[in-house]
Amino acid sequence: MLRKSNKNIKRCENTFCKKYVAIVKKEKTKKMQNMINMVGMTKLDIKEKRNMIKKIKKSTSVNELKQQCKKIYCNPTCKGSIYENGKKMSNSTKKSIISNLKKTPFIKSNDKSSKLHLDMMQKIKNKLFVGKNTILNNGFYIGINDNDKKKLHKKGAISGCTLVANGKI
Repeated sequence: MLRKSNKNIKRCENTFCKKYVAIVKKEKTKKMQNMINMVGMTKLDIKEKRNMIKKIKKSTSVNELKQQCKKIYCNPTCKGSIYENGKKMSNSTKKSIISNLKKTPFIKSNDKSSKLHLDMMQKIKNKLFVGKNTILNNGFYIGINDNDKKKLHKKGAISGCTLVANGKI
């Protein structure tokens, strides 16, 4: 059984996450292009706009997107996330959250902000788990729309450790 699970995880990482990375990068570039246009940067010459878009594309780390994909869509037990079974966050989940917090450039990561962030995540987890031992059904958060779940499953995802799943991926 474990062998089959590992095979499915690898398949998810190799097929679904490749598509995920490409789509997320494309969407991020499109959103940034819209932002450039909205804030009156339309007077920029074409060469400057292209350079800005290239910088935006490079700023989106492929490895970070792959890790994000694996954690959300290739993680049948949602290990290391607030969707993992249990009323309290495990130490590995706390470490994972703090690690991700440190990678976020616009958040000052110190002990006080980390503690506040962990407290907030625990409160969210408490609300999700009210009266339940698990919030997963076949690796997917029970609140995910059934149509999105089917689309994701069809495209190779084996989990949905997120409140809002994007069926477009």
